[in-house]
Amino acid sequence: MNDLVGGHIDFMVTTIPSAIGLIESGTLKALAVTGDKRFETLPDVPTAIEAGVTGYTASAWYGLVGPKGMPAEVKAKLEQATAETLGDAEVLDKLKNDGAVASTMGAQAFADFMAKERARWGEVVQAADIKVE
Repeated sequence: MNDLVGGHIDFMVTTIPSAIGLIESGTLKALAVTGDKRFETLPDVPTAIEAGVTGYTASAWYGLVGPKGMPAEVKAKLEQATAETLGDAEVLDKLKNDGAVASTMGAQAFADFMAKERARWGEVVQAADIKVE
């Protein structure tokens, strides 16, 4: 981010929360968002697809995970607390102002989502022959 603001690089991909203040102040110009929908906090910024990058979507996401074999009652309590927190208008407003979109999934839906993400990005890693040394 420092190199972008300092003019050492011309472009970068980052998360909205890390850049929204600089975008809103006019220090940076958002060219596109990489998700499949425009962000409510940046309604004039097109998606990458709308900007002409055919088929491109990517988004940062966060989730709660626990150890294998976590007791069902603990899982249920965490899911309930998360749903309650993400139902709080103040929390949702803060997330929205930071450019985040709140979503709740049950444990199985989240496991399925993570499996799809692993497969999707695994294909990218293989196609690009990316290696970790």
